[in-house]
Amino acid sequence: MTSLLSSLNEMQKEAVLDFNNPLLVLAGAGSGKTRVITSKIAYAIKEMNYSPYRILAVTFTNKAAKEMRERINSMIPDENIAGLEMRTFHSFGAYVLRRYGSKIGLNDSFTIYDDEDSLNLLCNAFPDEKKGDLREYMKQISKAKDKGYNSSSAELNGLAYHMQGFRTYFAAYENALRKSGCVDFADLIIRTTELLEQNDDVREYFQQRFKLILVDEYQDTNASQFKLLKCLVGKDTQLVVVGDDDQSIYKFRGAEIKNILSFEYYYPNTRIIKLEENYRSTKNILRVASSVIKNNKERHDKTIFTNNESGELPELISSIDADEEALKVRMLISRLPNYKSVAILYRTNAQSREFETVLSCFRIPYEVVGALRFYEREEIKDALALFSIILNPHDRISFLRIINKPARGIGKAALEQILSYSDHLIDSLEFAIKDNKLSGKAKSGATAFLDMYKKGCELLNNNCVLKDFAVFMLDSSGLKKLYEDEKDETIRRGRLENLSSLVNALEKIAPGREGLISFLESITLDRTTLGSDDEENEDSVKLMTMHNTKGLEFDTVFVTGLEDGIMPSVREGSEIDDVEEERRLFYVAVTRAKKKLFLTFASKRMLWGSWNSQKPSRFLKEIPKSFYKGEIETANASYTNHFAFEPRRSNITNTPSWAQNIVKTPTKTKSSEVKVVKNVNYEVGDRVISPNYGRGEIISKEIKNGKTVIRVRFEKGNVALFNTMYANLTKVE
Repeated sequence: MTSLLSSLNEMQKEAVLDFNNPLLVLAGAGSGKTRVITSKIAYAIKEMNYSPYRILAVTFTNKAAKEMRERINSMIPDENIAGLEMRTFHSFGAYVLRRYGSKIGLNDSFTIYDDEDSLNLLCNAFPDEKKGDLREYMKQISKAKDKGYNSSSAELNGLAYHMQGFRTYFAAYENALRKSGCVDFADLIIRTTELLEQNDDVREYFQQRFKLILVDEYQDTNASQFKLLKCLVGKDTQLVVVGDDDQSIYKFRGAEIKNILSFEYYYPNTRIIKLEENYRSTKNILRVASSVIKNNKERHDKTIFTNNESGELPELISSIDADEEALKVRMLISRLPNYKSVAILYRTNAQSREFETVLSCFRIPYEVVGALRFYEREEIKDALALFSIILNPHDRISFLRIINKPARGIGKAALEQILSYSDHLIDSLEFAIKDNKLSGKAKSGATAFLDMYKKGCELLNNNCVLKDFAVFMLDSSGLKKLYEDEKDETIRRGRLENLSSLVNALEKIAPGREGLISFLESITLDRTTLGSDDEENEDSVKLMTMHNTKGLEFDTVFVTGLEDGIMPSVREGSEIDDVEEERRLFYVAVTRAKKKLFLTFASKRMLWGSWNSQKPSRFLKEIPKSFYKGEIETANASYTNHFAFEPRRSNITNTPSWAQNIVKTPTKTKSSEVKVVKNVNYEVGDRVISPNYGRGEIISKEIKNGKTVIRVRFEKGNVALFNTMYANLTKVE
């Protein structure tokens, strides 16, 4: 037997050796689908004498295509595979259009527009329209094109029924695109299909050329990609598609699960081969995954199994709230030998905040995959700038960020007038108003901002609860409404969820000015103690949404936020298709785990500072109790019941100064008989007093991320970092 088959199991060999029928290879999670694709191509070239020129392999990323080509090269090093077409759908479309696009009026030097280019083109066609409004039209146009529609398609009535004049915008965009001699990403598929449908000679050329076409991740294909494939498959072409309907989780991107569910209907005499042996996970992890996914009705029947060890039982972890959930996850992580193969998964990016806070607190390096860290997201930075200017009216960076966001009519000239008065920016604003230096609209906007500032100061000075302060500031500034008016539903929901999470974070912070100072300082020190270098640290915990885990695997996985309304994100009575998509997402998350799996949930969560009761996810109730440790009905269990034996890492020398508020009650220190220095300019060697940590001496001073950070050694031996902008330190002589 050829060495190309020696490492394959029986079903993998079947998929490699069948060159007679259309093949639907149902590749379960961790079943070695890439090995099958590369082995089949290598076998076709080496043993079946296929010319590489006669083979087309389609993947979804350039990285995957590159890695597959390299693997095939290593399998048959004596063969020249330069002619092998290993491409993404879009790359293949561009390849065809460069050569034959003139047949449909397209110059071979066409430019490919990205999303921003396309939006700008639509804006040029409608110069009087708001860019934000046109962005939503552009999003719907892209969705329509992914389904293979054009501006005259009857199906548009159902797709964008809520958007007035949608056909007009769509037609104008199409016209502008063609006039410019350019194509967008969707056109690389649609216009290639158009070319093949309208030109028999080109279509027949490709059908005769490609004797073997393989498609990876077939469950993620959309309607237009399906149509393109139909054009490429001739009577002598073997089509092999590899995918897993149980891992179809990109409906929101246009993926059509029916492509894989109905494959044999469109390609008669299809042979279905099931790759059910999993090489990744333990038996106990797969039992959990299978017990849930089998409840989907729209799926090919299959059951994944493994010859790996049984391993530990997955564990259910119940918590009172999201903060306790994060602390419990941290404690479990602290027992692991390293961090490099640990992942925390959640349904939405807004859920990352509590985990980021706790990991930073205990100096555990982490990386947020596929998204910005919580406090680096645009809407969060806007809100923090708003809070910051209330505390420090000299903060020019924060002032410039939010003085005209949302738009208050304060243009460049008005801003120059304001900044010309004083470094105290609020005084400058007031002077500019009183001196009538601002136009009517700018004056009105500046006055409203000033009123908001004064009310914010009043709230802080009166020791207002910080979550109430935050809600007032976000409402009165117009920031919340700005994001509520975002046309893109996904962006709008994500930003509002993040702002809600920020408000929730303030619920447990001490009230008033001192509490806000401590909070903002903690965020700055999160960035400076862990810093951006953690992105390069392989030994770090990975945080990501469940959607971003596709294709990844980890020794230990925490699937968090498992409550109805979060996971699944749909409510009772929702469409069956939506529930099944969420169940597939849960399945994908669980099957990322190789050795250890933890499923976590909380009995209550906050939304805009108010508590909501939560029910454990219905998916948890689909798992037999013998398959896991823990109880679904223990969400109100004491924090210490499960973790009392685990000492908290509260040693002040190992914990950032701001984190000690979580793990240790601050000690108040009297400052009797000391001379206070009021005009503070901190230097190395200066003696200072902290209301929380007592007397100390500044031992270093440096600039980090544009902020001045000082390090103080206190008399009790602990060392802490402070951002001088918010340092609650008194300099003494």
